[in-house]
Amino acid sequence: MSKVAVFIDCQVGFTTGSLRNESAIECLPYLEDEVGWLRQSGYKLVFTEDTHPASEEEYKKTLEGQSIPYHCGDGSADQQVVEPLRLKLYDAGGWCVRKETFGARDLVAYLQKLNLEEPIEEIRFYGFVTEICVISNVLLVKAFLPNVRIVVDALGTAGLSAEGHRAALAVMKSCLVEVVNE
Repeated sequence: MSKVAVFIDCQVGFTTGSLRNESAIECLPYLEDEVGWLRQSGYKLVFTEDTHPASEEEYKKTLEGQSIPYHCGDGSADQQVVEPLRLKLYDAGGWCVRKETFGARDLVAYLQKLNLEEPIEEIRFYGFVTEICVISNVLLVKAFLPNVRIVVDALGTAGLSAEGHRAALAVMKSCLVEVVNE
């Protein structure tokens, strides 16, 4: 049985960049420590990169671009996984999934493939933004791997607001996702 840890959108754009989030910045030391613990515990590491068109004009043509300010343009500093977390994830052999919207189809496909090769015992989720991309990916994975234990670490996630964060955690719990460190 294998274990996997998924880091959702731990990028400059969601911490110190264009969608600056103090709650996400506060999570970073915890996430750095978790990477070390996860490696020692034998978890495979996966991380997503929210990646939008390099052109803000192209982004604005999308439904998301009509509602959410431009961020994480392809090749921009915003799109990079935040340091020093980036180095820790790459050094650990983490697998990167680029995604152009909230949920990552390629993440689901990768986890399904891993599960066929060696059954997954547990998938732990961390990252940003709890009420948008974290919940989207958690529920996508839950839908396609319904018998795998899914855990969300509340200390390792951050929302746009405390209320949105708590609401997303409550919804995930109602979908049989285990939430730890509340």
